[in-house]
Amino acid sequence: MTINQSISKAKRILLENKIEEAPLKARLLLAYMLGVKKERLITRLEEELPQTTEENYINEIYRIAKGYPLEYIIRQKGIHEIRNTSY
Repeated sequence: MTINQSISKAKRILLENKIEEAPLKARLLLAYMLGVKKERLITRLEEELPQTTEENYINEIYRIAKGYPLEYIIRQKGIHEIRNTSY
């Protein structure tokens, strides 16, 4: 699955569970997991994700969908403070 497909899947899961700021959270989490800036994802959308990374990413998305804060996963204080973080 490509990065773009993984983000789309993650956004769909989060939106189905009425998670606020689903697109942002989906991108921030994947950027964190890949160790890149969130802006860098745009240039890598067609790259394939390793299966293990994709599975771990979707597992974390399901945690967020159940109410676990993204901030705890990526070890930041709040969504408003991480909008401009360099992942």
